[in-house]
Amino acid sequence: QVFRDIPFQRKRGFALPYAAWMAGPLRDQFETMLGEVKKSGLLDNLEVDRIWRDFLKDQRGSNWTRAWLLGVLGAWLSRLQ
Repeated sequence: QVFRDIPFQRKRGFALPYAAWMAGPLRDQFETMLGEVKKSGLLDNLEVDRIWRDFLKDQRGSNWTRAWLLGVLGAWLSRLQ
C-alpha cells in the first residue's frame, strides 16, 4: 500500500555516504592506503596528512574527494609492489 505512489513521484538523485564510510568503517583501510602514498615519495607527506586531517575535521564539505583520490592512489600503488 505504502509503495503505490512511488512510480508517480518525481525523479530525484541520491548520494552515497562516502565521507561517512571513510571516517567510519573504512578509516583504517584509508589510513593504510595513505601510508602507501607517503611511502612512495610521490607527494609531500605533510600535505597528505593535512588533506586527511582536514577531511576528518569537516566531513560534510568537499574535502572527502581529495582524501578519496589519495586513498585510491595508495591502493593502486600497493598493487604495484
